[in-house]
Parts: sequence; structure tokens; C-alpha cells
Amino acid sequence: MTIKELTAVLQPPEVPIEAPSSGGWSEVERRLKTALPQDYKDYVEIFGSGAVSNFLWILNPFSVNPNLNLEQQLKTQTDVLGDLRNYGEDVPYRCFPQAGGIFPFALSDNGDVLYWLTNGLPAEWTVVVNEARGPEWQHFDLPMTDFVTGVLTKKFSCHIFPSNFPGQFPNFSPKC
Repeated sequence: MTIKELTAVLQPPEVPIEAPSSGGWSEVERRLKTALPQDYKDYVEIFGSGAVSNFLWILNPFSVNPNLNLEQQLKTQTDVLGDLRNYGEDVPYRCFPQAGGIFPFALSDNGDVLYWLTNGLPAEWTVVVNEARGPEWQHFDLPMTDFVTGVLTKKFSCHIFPSNFPGQFPNFSPKC
């Protein structure tokens, strides 16, 4: 699946909020010292900042909101996982920038964190979901847009998400 399949299921806004300016991605990727998956960049360009069915927030490096900013959440979530390890919590993945480390790309309203498992090239990164305030992890051998499209179309479910997500009519609400 691609961004085209996702936009067939989820109507993007006419004017995305906090969409990147020309050349914006190269600066972000320079700071992160890695390329990002193209499907993610397409998503941010088309949707900008906002909520998927008032539950799922794809992080945006161009957001001024630190809770939605990709780079800020990379630091925040890496620190959180480090703290959990220090307190004896079993965290089954390394953190980016370590090889094959996890890199947060989305959050849920429940506090669940969605990560890329950064094995291989960015086009090969897959999705890992960690439940909020709990030890449950679920891996999906899919890129981001395939995961989001699959959850929204109920092709499969993420058992960490509530059973009423995404609802009968998935929608996108631009917000920052």
C-alpha cells in the first residue's frame, strides 16, 4: 500500500497545518543524521499536523507543539525508555540511533507510542506499538502507511488500541 491507498480511506485536509516548506526535509534529516521513510514524508506533506479519528497523532518535525514534534518526541521517548530500563522494566528494543533501534513516529490519546523499527533502509522500517503504562509490545511487519491504512480499514487490528478505534468512519482533524 502507499499514501494513495491511505488517502482513499482517510480524507486529507484541503490545506495541511504545519506542512514542510521547500527543502525542509533535508534540514530535518541532516539534524537526525538519517533519512526518513518516504511514505511518512508524503503523509506529513499531505496531512500536516492533526488527529486520525481523534485518537492517533502522527508526529511532525515541523510542528511547534513539542508533544507533536518528531524530533522532540525522539528525545522524550528515548529518555522515557532509558528511565524504564533503569527501573528494571524489560524494554525489548534498543533506541535509535543504535542499529535496529526504535524511533517514535506517532502517539495515541491513551499514551501508546508507535515506533519504527529501524532495521535496514528507511523504506524497510516496520512498526512497533508499545502500550501506555504497560509492558505490551506488538510488532507489525509493515511500513507506516500500510499499518495506518490496515488499522483504519480493519484489515487487521492492533490489540493495544481500544476496540472502538477507528470507528465506523475514519477521519482526520487538522490540529496543532
